[in-house]
Amino acid sequence: MEIQESVPLAPYTTFRIGGNARWYCAPQTSHEICAALAWARERALPWFALGRGSNLLVADAGYPGLIIHTLGMHSIAWEGAACAALPEQACVVRCGAGCATAVLADEAAGRGLSGLEFAGGLPGSIGGASCMNARAYGSEIADIFIEAEVVTPGGEIMRRTRADMRYAYKHSALMESGEIACSVTLALLCARDEAEREMIRARTEENRTKRVTMGQFRRPSAGCVFKNDYALGIPSGKLIDDAGLKGMRAGCAEVSSEHANFIVNHGDARAADVRELIARIKDIINEKYGVMLEEEITYLGFDSAAPRQDAPHRG
Repeated sequence: MEIQESVPLAPYTTFRIGGNARWYCAPQTSHEICAALAWARERALPWFALGRGSNLLVADAGYPGLIIHTLGMHSIAWEGAACAALPEQACVVRCGAGCATAVLADEAAGRGLSGLEFAGGLPGSIGGASCMNARAYGSEIADIFIEAEVVTPGGEIMRRTRADMRYAYKHSALMESGEIACSVTLALLCARDEAEREMIRARTEENRTKRVTMGQFRRPSAGCVFKNDYALGIPSGKLIDDAGLKGMRAGCAEVSSEHANFIVNHGDARAADVRELIARIKDIINEKYGVMLEEEITYLGFDSAAPRQDAPHRG
């Protein structure tokens, strides 16, 4: 495994924003991740595990440590029910952490397997989705998660069950422990007949189409910037929309005119533009509604919001 110096990170993020990684590697196995962590420890370097770069804003100055990029760990293996605890009609899929979530959802739909319909068109990797408990349209990764192989910050290869993950709204134990997901095992249910198979395909495609329609792929973005406060009962995007903030800009960063919880890059946006816009949105919403929005995106390379040295796998 080669460790490269001064590698641009913007092409590896859905925002298409950010400076260079001081050091960069793309491991293919869990053992190579262990080696990368050991290399960083020997040099007292911070590190960050990167998936497909959604939900991430990289600083204009880049990242001063080692990026461990799991993009190449994208294997998919389909199996029958793996344990007695699963129903007979279950199918287990084991996939590398770098596998694109949307690709996995499409393959599942093509095989007539239910459970990933909500992920039709969902950006990011399955490792990142499992780490942050990705959710949409009433479903979440926790619903289908069985286990993950992870590497601890100390370089141990371990297995984490669903109970170990302590799943909550857009949260898992990996976000606290800094463990890096290497592979993920999910349980899906087989359609009983052709009508059910078609329903699975239709729902997956419907959700992909919704994401296209709301402009998620029209310009570079990180998807939803803010979490929803379910105690409040009003989506963050609606608060921002009702406040009349669609179209508000800072430099080349803009609150999307199609979905108010998106900030889009008009081509030359800087990370500083996005952060300025986020701060302005939070101030306005807090002043207008008494609600303090909380970001769901991860900041990387910023002095004021730098992730821990044992930063989790994201995106």
